[in-house]
Amino acid sequence: MLPRASVLIAVYNAVRELELVLTGFCRQSFPEFEVIIADDGSGPEMRAFFDSFSKRAPFPMKYVSQPDQGFRKSKILNESIRLSSTPYLVFIDADCIPHRNYVRAHFDQQSPRAVLLGRRVNLSTAMSRTLTPEQVLSGHLEGLSPRLILHALVGRAGHLEEGLLIENPTLRRWLHRAEPVLFGCNFSLPKALMEEVNGFNEDFEGYWGEDTELGYRLQATGADLRWIRHSAIQYHLYHAQRSKTEQTTSLLERARTSRIPVCMHGLRELTSAEVQAADGSPPLPQDVADFLVADNPQLLELRKLYGAHPASAHSLWSPSFVESNVDLSRFRTDNAYIWQARGPVKPQTYCATAEHVKQADRLGIFDRLTEDGMFAAQTFSCGGKKISRDLLDSVLEINAICEFLRLQTLDATRLLDIGAGYGRLAHRIVEAFPGVKEVLCADAIPESTFLSAFYLTFRGVDPKATAVPLNEIESALLSRRRQINIATNIHSFSECTLDSIRWWLNLIRRAEIPRIFIVPNFSKRLVSTETDGTRKDFARTLSEYGYRQVFKRAKFVNTPQLEKSGLYPTWYYGFELQR
Repeated sequence: MLPRASVLIAVYNAVRELELVLTGFCRQSFPEFEVIIADDGSGPEMRAFFDSFSKRAPFPMKYVSQPDQGFRKSKILNESIRLSSTPYLVFIDADCIPHRNYVRAHFDQQSPRAVLLGRRVNLSTAMSRTLTPEQVLSGHLEGLSPRLILHALVGRAGHLEEGLLIENPTLRRWLHRAEPVLFGCNFSLPKALMEEVNGFNEDFEGYWGEDTELGYRLQATGADLRWIRHSAIQYHLYHAQRSKTEQTTSLLERARTSRIPVCMHGLRELTSAEVQAADGSPPLPQDVADFLVADNPQLLELRKLYGAHPASAHSLWSPSFVESNVDLSRFRTDNAYIWQARGPVKPQTYCATAEHVKQADRLGIFDRLTEDGMFAAQTFSCGGKKISRDLLDSVLEINAICEFLRLQTLDATRLLDIGAGYGRLAHRIVEAFPGVKEVLCADAIPESTFLSAFYLTFRGVDPKATAVPLNEIESALLSRRRQINIATNIHSFSECTLDSIRWWLNLIRRAEIPRIFIVPNFSKRLVSTETDGTRKDFARTLSEYGYRQVFKRAKFVNTPQLEKSGLYPTWYYGFELQR
């Protein structure tokens, strides 16, 4: 009898636990499956156990291993996927004992674009320690034994309800209407679908997150994630919880927000261009892809120059934060520069916001500005127009700046954009008002200056808009003393220390820039982010340098619904220098 499903189990030592799990598979009601042991560098006793158990197992078994070089579960699972011989993959952890209908539940409910997801009953420490293969073989765990119920009542076991077998699929769906989440201990999918997203992400080389990251990519490719709780049941043996790492946390957040369906290092090694093409973004010209790399000499030089600068004492934008949050070739995707998919944001959110922007745009620039989705910007089509948060926020901000300045145009004005990021606002100002005299982009993050200089040139708005390196900004502003009409700061001071804000305000004051336009991260609160995570009010600091608040309004005017659920509501502030 040839197998019709492949059960994949990643292991690391823990032979006793694996024996209990495999014993559970010896009593499955659906027998047409193979088991592949994916060994992440266990000692020799694991291979000896496999050789012994595989001789008596009622199902075919395969074994694949790799040297012990740390937690590399993703890599060894990809090896097991390559080794599998069936079109359907069922995953379970090496400390989760399957209910006798576990494989059947996954196999019978499969469909071509579906990922089936289950949960688990958590056994107590005592039961995990004393459970025997004979008890597993007899079905001791199933039917919620009195001992298991007792342990749950006194808090030693958990999620006992996950062990209830419910045959009615309508009732199961009604019980579990929450958004499905992929847990690596209990899921299944067609092998073709796993290959479509390029398998597990081998960049994960630490505990936690590789399964949920896979789930995000499967959603991005259009897969249907479905609960089959109370159908695919398993029992988890207790072990102490391990700590997640900063690296895996960052990788998981990037996958959640980027909506890229594939990973670069997975079942296959993909190029940057292949990854870029996978999410529908316009492909980058090869010379651009070659330029936007971390070891670009221009970027390396900026890092050296910025290292000891007083404005570069970062509380949030540390080098490690930038490395994990900014992909140079995809710098317009959802990232730390401009959130696009975080929180309760849906396509409807974009379209409702776009309708408001069109109505509120007294300058008539919404129809003039365009969006092409380059560099992985998240885009939507609303009312026949392609939009992005970049475009929508820029229209609203430019309108607010003109309202603050009491102008109908920014032609003939000079602006300084502090914390310019990749040059978003400067690009949009020149696109909207080609007659603007000058927009200077300044930032204390070397990657931001590097990207701004590139992006403004790429968009053809340089020299109207230029990126000024941090080590040159003081001389650039003082040589333009009393010539710059306004300084803008969009979501930047909120991510700086108060000392950094003071440095910028001192320079602005010396250059006698008469007005400052600020958009904070924290709605109505003008507060900094200190190195210890605390916040400090910088409204008083503005007053210390002679700037008085004269303008304040909500991002969404007279639209209570958008103020609650629009595209990242905030407030706009204007300050004038008191002479």
